[in-house]
Amino acid sequence: MSKIAVRTLYCDGRLLWIGTAMNGLKVLDTSSGEIRSYEYSETTPYSLPSNQVNDVYRGYHGTLFVATSWGLCRFDSSTKHFFTFTQLPSAVEFVDVCGDALGNVWAATNGSGLYCMSHNTGQWKRYAYEPSKPYSLPVNTITAVKSDSYGRLWVATRGGGLCLYDSSIDGFGRCEGVGDIINFMCEDSQRTLWVGTDRTLFMVGRGTRPAALRVFSPPEMWSGLLMQRSANYSSADMMFIGNTEGFYTFSPLQIRNDAQAPVYISAISFPNASDPSAE
Repeated sequence: MSKIAVRTLYCDGRLLWIGTAMNGLKVLDTSSGEIRSYEYSETTPYSLPSNQVNDVYRGYHGTLFVATSWGLCRFDSSTKHFFTFTQLPSAVEFVDVCGDALGNVWAATNGSGLYCMSHNTGQWKRYAYEPSKPYSLPVNTITAVKSDSYGRLWVATRGGGLCLYDSSIDGFGRCEGVGDIINFMCEDSQRTLWVGTDRTLFMVGRGTRPAALRVFSPPEMWSGLLMQRSANYSSADMMFIGNTEGFYTFSPLQIRNDAQAPVYISAISFPNASDPSAE
């Protein structure tokens, strides 16, 4: 395991699911130390569709979703088989999966937009950039999708910034001023959402049209190329942000704004909607 490039970790009770860049999916039993491996095989039915595993997520119904560079699949623990979703494209890279407060499952892709599986029907719906629709996604390249503790669904993109889903219009508003390229989103113990671009750190406030505040961060934090979804928050109130040169740690509860650093206050904008500053 020491020379394997790891793309994602998912703790599921005593099992740690380890998605790798080229070596499939590893499952570590933290009690016994036993490791089980799953890989793509042309000759084995119901194997992984790809050896690049980007994310693992267990939904509210107990379904284990596995996002790969060649589609999204579910794992059947009784048969040890992987089943692809026939409603979804297979030749698409899925990069992130999460559930929302209603039990719906959202799956982000690299170039094909966002897919949502209804908690009630099990049917999938695609959300993509559509020039004629003001509330569509701004781009189709999604880096992360996250449901926060307030029940808000955030969509991070590469080229279209940070977006917030609005169920009343079944569309998305963009958080202006945060930047076009979003690499990670992470929530702290005070339910503050932290967003990292390719060179800047932001705090996002509460509400349906929250303010985004740019905070001071040391230059060394951005010295290496940031990986997508490379941040995590620990029970000790420490945030870990990884890059190609290692990782940087800090306590969000103690961070302060530097008076000399630029501070941008902006709001979620919905085209043709009322002035957000009045709300």
